[in-house]
Amino acid sequence: MENILEDQRMILYRGFFSGVDYEVRVDKKSGVGTIIVPSGILSHPNYKSLYLNCYRRTLTNLTTLKNIAVSLEPTNELEKERCKELMKTLPLDSEVEIVSKNKKEVNIENYLKANMITKNDNGKMVTYFKRNASQNQNEYVLENVSYFALEEELEKLFSDGRMNFEDKSVEEIANMVLDRVSNNKKQYYFESKQQHVAKDDYEKASMNATNQDDKVNTEIGIIQKDPSERVNNTYQAVERDKGHYTLAHSSVSEVESQKIEGQSESEQSITEVESREEEKVYYIDLVTQDIYDEEYQKIGNMKEGYQINFDNNHLMKNGKEIGSIGDFSSLENQISNHKNNVRTLKKDNEGIVDFQTFFLLIFIMSVLMGSLYFFCR
Repeated sequence: MENILEDQRMILYRGFFSGVDYEVRVDKKSGVGTIIVPSGILSHPNYKSLYLNCYRRTLTNLTTLKNIAVSLEPTNELEKERCKELMKTLPLDSEVEIVSKNKKEVNIENYLKANMITKNDNGKMVTYFKRNASQNQNEYVLENVSYFALEEELEKLFSDGRMNFEDKSVEEIANMVLDRVSNNKKQYYFESKQQHVAKDDYEKASMNATNQDDKVNTEIGIIQKDPSERVNNTYQAVERDKGHYTLAHSSVSEVESQKIEGQSESEQSITEVESREEEKVYYIDLVTQDIYDEEYQKIGNMKEGYQINFDNNHLMKNGKEIGSIGDFSSLENQISNHKNNVRTLKKDNEGIVDFQTFFLLIFIMSVLMGSLYFFCR
C-alpha cells in the first residue's frame, strides 16, 4: 500500500488490486484505520470478494493499527442495497458507516488528488494543490494544504442548499474549493525564467532545470513544463537535501531523478527510478508445496522452477524474485486479533464459507457415514 497523503491528523493509504483501488484513512491520535469502500468496488459483480480482499490487505500491510473501521460509500440505490447486504453477511460491526455520496462529489475528490504535487524538502514531504486557470483567474498552486481540509470544504459546499452544481464542471467546483481555502494562503504563480533572478543555490537549481519555454516558481522549486514538450509529466519539482538538489518528475507511479545542469558530481544527489508499485505476496502450502497468489488462486508448485530467498523471505522464479512470501496461518492470526470486527472465514468459489456451513457439512457427513455403517452390518 502507498502513502499518498499525510498531515498532522491523518494518513491516507491507497491499495490497488484486480483492477480496483481502495483507500485506508488512519487517524494518528487513535490509531484507528478506516477502510474506504468506494463505488468502484460496490458496483463490481464480485463486490463481496473484493471487500474481503481490502480487509485482508489492510490487516497484512498496516499491522500497527489498533482497530479497523469501515466506511461504505455508495453513489446509487443498487450500491446502497449492496451495502446492506455486506452488513448482513460479512464481518462488519457497529464501527461501520454508510456515507452516501454524489457521483460528482466523488469525481471532484479524485480530481483534487490528481492535481496534487508532492516533493521532498530536507526530509519533509510537502504537498501542493494546483488550481487550473479559468476565465478570470490564472493558474496557481497552494503549498502544504491538507487534502482533508479540502475535503471538508467540499462537503460544506455540497451541503449548502443555495448552491447549484448541476451546470458546473468538476474543474469549476474544484477551483471553487481551492479559492475558498486560498483566502488565508499564499498563491504561487508560474512565470518565464527570464522574470526571475536566483537569490540562492536552491533557486539557481530551479532556474538551471527550467527550459526556455517552461514556466517556473523558484520560491517553491516547481517547474511547469512547456505544453509542446509534455508527455506524462506536466510538472517537475526540485527536491533538496542539505545542499543536494534532485529533479523529480511528479507522477503517481514513479519518481525519476535527473542531474541538474550546472552542478558538479559532488553537489548532485542522483537517485534511480523509485518504484511505488505494491509488492505481490505469495502463499505456500508447506504440505503440498503448492503456491497461491493474493487472490488464493494456485499459480504453481515449488517443484516447477520456484525457489525461496531465505535472506529476505522472497519467492523466486527461475532465479528472479517475484514477491514476498506470506502464509495462511499468519493471516489467520492477524484476523483473530480483530475478533470484534470479523468472524473467521474460509474461502470458496464465491468468496467465503462461514463456520456454521462448515459444521453443517460435517454433521451431514457424519450422518451419512453412520447410515452406511449400519447398512453394511
